Amino acid sequence: MTLSMDKASLLMYETLLQALQTEEVTLDINYDYLNNIRSPVYNPWESVLPLVIILVISLLFILLWGIVPGMLVMAVGLLLYRFFLKPFLKKQLENRLKSFLTSGYQNWLLMWDFGGFSIVRENTFKTRCEAPKGNWKEFVALNLSEKTISEQSANE
Repeated sequence: MTLSMDKASLLMYETLLQALQTEEVTLDINYDYLNNIRSPVYNPWESVLPLVIILVISLLFILLWGIVPGMLVMAVGLLLYRFFLKPFLKKQLENRLKSFLTSGYQNWLLMWDFGGFSIVRENTFKTRCEAPKGNWKEFVALNLSEKTISEQSANE
């Protein structure tokens, strides 16, 4: 893991932070990759608790009314989980990742080396840089440098 903190890298990081805040660039996450125990942004309760609740309710239905109603409740619960709860959990993970990335340069480098997300320019999915394969500094220099240069000249 590279932990270089030269002035140019910090300037690029700050430019990227500003672009994330103004939504000039967004994050595209790989939910399955980031939602595991090795990830710094993993929350085990989001992974386990919804499924345990579905199973417990299904078990109660099986014990009280029989196997067919219990299996129907399980099937409906899993469909609700897949189509309604999982997109919500993905958004929660994305927000947690964004918060982690913007909380410090060291966290940015840690997550970039870990991977599982891409930075995307203006939601086009055409201009993107995938962690850790891509070069985020080059992405910032090529796609966000006009903004940085104009801000530097305005400050001088």
